[in-house]
Amino acid sequence: MNSLEFNHFRKFQHFSRIEFGNISFLVGANNSGKSTFVKALVLIEEFLKSDNWSTFNFNNSQSENVNFITYSRALNKNTDTKIQGNYIDFKYQIKQYEFYLKITSNPNNTIADVLEISLIDLRENFKFSFFPKQKYFVIENNSQYFKDQRIRRTDPDLKQLELLEQSKLELTKLREAISTVKDTLSSEYVELIDESNKLSAQISFLNKSLHSSIRGNQKELESLLLTCDTTKTNPGELFEEIVTTFLSRYDVRFAESQKKKFTGKKSEEFSNLRYFYQNRRYFESVFTNVLDVIANKTSIYLPAVAQKQYALLPARDKSNQLAQAIFNYAIANLDSNENCVAFINTQLRKFEIGQALEIIVVEGDYCLAEIVQFTPTNNQAKANKLKEPAKILISDLGMGSIQLVKLILQLAVLIFSPKKNDKEITVIIEEPEMNLHPKLQSLLCDLFYEVSEYGIQIIAETHSEYLVRKTQLIVKQHELKIEPNLNPFSVIYFNNDNKVWNMEYREDGKFKNEFGSGFFDETRNIVKQML
Repeated sequence: MNSLEFNHFRKFQHFSRIEFGNISFLVGANNSGKSTFVKALVLIEEFLKSDNWSTFNFNNSQSENVNFITYSRALNKNTDTKIQGNYIDFKYQIKQYEFYLKITSNPNNTIADVLEISLIDLRENFKFSFFPKQKYFVIENNSQYFKDQRIRRTDPDLKQLELLEQSKLELTKLREAISTVKDTLSSEYVELIDESNKLSAQISFLNKSLHSSIRGNQKELESLLLTCDTTKTNPGELFEEIVTTFLSRYDVRFAESQKKKFTGKKSEEFSNLRYFYQNRRYFESVFTNVLDVIANKTSIYLPAVAQKQYALLPARDKSNQLAQAIFNYAIANLDSNENCVAFINTQLRKFEIGQALEIIVVEGDYCLAEIVQFTPTNNQAKANKLKEPAKILISDLGMGSIQLVKLILQLAVLIFSPKKNDKEITVIIEEPEMNLHPKLQSLLCDLFYEVSEYGIQIIAETHSEYLVRKTQLIVKQHELKIEPNLNPFSVIYFNNDNKVWNMEYREDGKFKNEFGSGFFDETRNIVKQML
């Protein structure tokens, strides 16, 4: 489960942590904050994928519907910046990593300054914090979990072990060389003996040091704290710089430790650096994994917009989502993918639109898209003298059907595109039920359930009671709340008083919590008034 919370953003002074599953429906009254949640999610994901973690851009979103242009439009209007602070912050969990972002700016600025960007490995409880304005980076872990990790901190220092083995090897070679010198009074013999004595002393020191570190390490490392200055703001370059800095610093401190014993703060610093060195593979893997998680996380925002109805759809019109969906399908050559074609045709029939889709690309700039409404049988063809299946331009369909064709194609491209690979894709849909009658609104739930099985995450803002009720039926019929089954559905209710809660399902599909007034109870209230 992923989760999101934030402060001082748009409608909410404080938005408490909400978990959302593979299929999440955001339900509530108009202006209750559903769009605020979506915009926060899109903005923080776009920031994490950016190549500069020192600034936050309010006018660089994939969708114009998310853009705020200035900091003042994003800041909650009821926030007293003098008392509560002039900042907006977000906390976003993806898998085992929790990201924290804190920003500030002047009211009319489009670009905000990042005060802090942190990530926590929730399994190991390590926190990595970057403060861009101070050009400062911190690694810390003061959890009880860290204190309880006996084995990790009682491992001998690998660098000391390597040096010990190297010293023993050199001493063996020296002794062999000494045995070949016949004149014990020669300068060569004296020099070899002197080197041999130094190596023997070093080996003795290393053995004592290793034994001491194994006994004392546990007490020294009650917590971990490492800090360093930085010059990078690109996340990949930043992580690389951090690893290089701490390893270089350890090399320096290790060399010093061979000459004198550290005490006080220097001893504490050396213990922390030694821990980083011993566990450098873990830290390197965390940085790599975080970058991979961010790179593989893709969110697609599909706003509810009326489509211009053209017979020839302009491929270059980026504002026309229908044209873009059809063109993306065509250029990906998905009409040659049998599974993709079967998926589209099945959905067209389920939603009573037609039997198949045919697309012709005209000179690479326009698309002609038609729906095959039925294929005549031999008897029908003879009786009506029909030789070709009946077709209709998509632009001549009703608004609801156009909306559905666009959505089906967009989902098909995401599912079957060769570029999908292992990407974690989230599709955020605004009012998918727009212009649909109740039966088809209900069928949307079946579509989303099927799409989720392809690894696509769905977040939908909706006012459809039929869509939400269908989730309850699926949960009951498929026993999704009975182990070992996993329930992909979550319904999050936004109340008018800025309170938000997860409805939570029971095993029989019913909700554990109650909706606010005006949603599930509206039909019942009307019926009561009619009686």
